[in-house]
Amino acid sequence: DAKTSAIIGFRYEYSDSKLDTETEGRVVDRQFGQFFPSVFLSHKFSDQLGSNLSYSRRITRPTFREMAPFVYFLDPNTFFSGNTALQPALPDAVKLDLNYKSIFFSVEYAVQDSAIARFQQRFDPVTQRLVLASENLKNTKTLSFTIGFPLQITDWWNMRTNAIYYRQENNGYLDNQLTQIKQNYFQFNTNQSFKLPMGLGAELSFFYIGPRLSGTLRFGEMYGLNLGIQKKLGNKGGTLRLNVRDVLNSVMLTGSADVPSQIFAFYGDFDFSQRTFSLTYSRSFGNNKVKAARKRQVGAAEEQRRAN
Repeated sequence: DAKTSAIIGFRYEYSDSKLDTETEGRVVDRQFGQFFPSVFLSHKFSDQLGSNLSYSRRITRPTFREMAPFVYFLDPNTFFSGNTALQPALPDAVKLDLNYKSIFFSVEYAVQDSAIARFQQRFDPVTQRLVLASENLKNTKTLSFTIGFPLQITDWWNMRTNAIYYRQENNGYLDNQLTQIKQNYFQFNTNQSFKLPMGLGAELSFFYIGPRLSGTLRFGEMYGLNLGIQKKLGNKGGTLRLNVRDVLNSVMLTGSADVPSQIFAFYGDFDFSQRTFSLTYSRSFGNNKVKAARKRQVGAAEEQRRAN
């Protein structure tokens, strides 16, 4: 009717994956077929209050680097490796959204079969070697609550804030025994924009992710701050921007694991980000009324994204 709508989707996906090496020949020869249904229901209670209820099944494929049997040495006894046996993860999720004016709230429950957990540890006591690789868990169950809202502090200061609470349960195999690990954690991000005198504008963004799980690995908290300022140089003078990414140089994964059955404990820092400064000048040329060129995306772009 005028206030209620529904969208029902049904998709079938089939993939055929093969991976060869010069020394071992074919290491992956896998065929995979699966149905992916989805249902979306939307209802407007009033002009200011609306809701959405959805169920969907998706697929999360392993990246090329997670699968390819390459080895990255950290030291003679510690290295990263691909996992040719890695399977796609299949999440089923039920989600309820509520929108009141510009305030957003949602609750979601998801069960992800064969969830992919990165940086899992395999220790060989004979060779004394530690291998870090992605592994499939039996499943991951997650209950999450999200709230997001904008807030105008003054005429020159606006902010947008999102907060998410997770309750997570990981079920995986350790020493061929099913192991269950539970943890609750919190995630927060905010974006602040400022209109300053003399044609200046500034933007500040901050995020925080609390301690959380990745298979048997426990990640510590992580936070980061980004800052940008720009100056418009008149109607035709262009725009000058200064950006500072990871201002506090704090974006680092800290992981630990304890495996008493192997008399083994692991602690590591994964630093993938550095404080970065960039200065950019941009200016548009030509007729502003000319229609912009159509953006095209080819299949190779999706494969390139998955390679990372």
